[in-house]
Amino acid sequence: MKTANILWRDLLRQVRLFPLAAFLTALPLAAQVPSLINYQGRLTDGSGNAVTGNRTMAVRLYDTASGGNLTYQETIGTVAVRNGTYSFRFGSNGMVAVSANETVATTNGTNQIFNGTLLGTPLEGTLSLTDGTYSWTPTGRSSNSSAFWVTYNGTAKSFQVIYFTQVPLAGRAIVARYQKNEVNSIISFLGTGEPHLALVIGGVEESTRSRLLAVPYALKAKESDDTQTLRAQLVALGILPSSNGAMDSNFISIQGGVLPQTSDLVGATVGNFSISKYEVRWDEWQEVQAWAVANGYDLANIGSGSALNHPVNQVSWYDVVKWCNAKSERDGLTAVYQQSGGAIYRTGQVEPNLNTSANGYRLPTEAEWEWAARGGASSQGYTYSGSDDLNAVGWYTGNSGGGTRVVGQKAANGLSIYDMSGNVSEWCWDLYYPYYRRIRGGSWRDSAGSCTVAIRDIASNARNLIEYVGFRLARSSGN
Repeated sequence: MKTANILWRDLLRQVRLFPLAAFLTALPLAAQVPSLINYQGRLTDGSGNAVTGNRTMAVRLYDTASGGNLTYQETIGTVAVRNGTYSFRFGSNGMVAVSANETVATTNGTNQIFNGTLLGTPLEGTLSLTDGTYSWTPTGRSSNSSAFWVTYNGTAKSFQVIYFTQVPLAGRAIVARYQKNEVNSIISFLGTGEPHLALVIGGVEESTRSRLLAVPYALKAKESDDTQTLRAQLVALGILPSSNGAMDSNFISIQGGVLPQTSDLVGATVGNFSISKYEVRWDEWQEVQAWAVANGYDLANIGSGSALNHPVNQVSWYDVVKWCNAKSERDGLTAVYQQSGGAIYRTGQVEPNLNTSANGYRLPTEAEWEWAARGGASSQGYTYSGSDDLNAVGWYTGNSGGGTRVVGQKAANGLSIYDMSGNVSEWCWDLYYPYYRRIRGGSWRDSAGSCTVAIRDIASNARNLIEYVGFRLARSSGN
């Protein structure tokens, strides 16, 4: 058995608290962080076929890509694998062997018998005791049994040390040394260096270790009225950026403006916003989907893709906005789409409300989409997104070969955004008519005339699963 495409994508840039409004008061950081890392992966057999069924899993962290020291390990237990994808959390229950030295008694120059109790629980075969002259181990016993004798009760962790032949001088420390298991927050191992993670399936460690970089996907804190303390500590440690919710490198910040006379939306004003460079890929969809299904979203067995790096398709408008919420939650951002009453939209097919102050992921509006496709304030007035030659910037019926293609392979437009003319059409937020939703951009099955930046299209029902429709992400300005 082997793992394929273990999806630790963009760990360094995707670090955000979730929820951001839930921090702890000023306790030591390692004590504050319970469940830490959301791990999503894909499992195939030796022939490359997707695995389905339960597997026992564990994780191990090493300080190098091969060999090196084991710095953290945690047993996950039984994990469900569906069509190759699986998801679990780890980071709060890891056992790490650490060295301990305890002074169990100090001689006083009067007594020959001394009692003491260990604070920790020694690992088997690691316990020893010494006073600097004599030593003792459970198996080797005393180095001088005629002068120095020790009895130890492992259940009570208690010692009795007896000096037979003489009273020892005062001030001699009797020290126990041993290894013990310590439950550690994984954060202590991720602040520095470059840890590497090895997955253990069915008791067998996989041969490939994934570079963990320096930080987890999301840190989860308990409810608290204090919204600054934990974040401030994480910023000070270099785990979080100093600016809240900074955009990652796959998003382009766009200055707003007014759509031109050549647009059906002429005069529409677009505010500042950010949009992703690429259409959401099939592997990205599955990565978030696995987390979503494990966290209460009804997104199981939804979506399709010709290959992992092709755009996802056959996802309804409802599926897409729920996926946006799941990605927001997973990445520690505030979900944009809500049900009536303010609950996060996770299930069903309902018209969600917008949390306009949320910093999470969302669909672009139709006007935002067109503004970005045209090149924003620096638009050159091209027919297609980035060129008057569709073959240079887009996949359509004339060059696609009858299907989707790898995202980002054609030239970008002037804002460094790819595939806004062709490949797959893209869902937008806007409602055209009850149940109708706007789609933009043309696709691999469309003629050149349907791939222009001005052309507008609709899906007759937001529930539709369409093989030529996917989407890209947007975020509101400042979020």
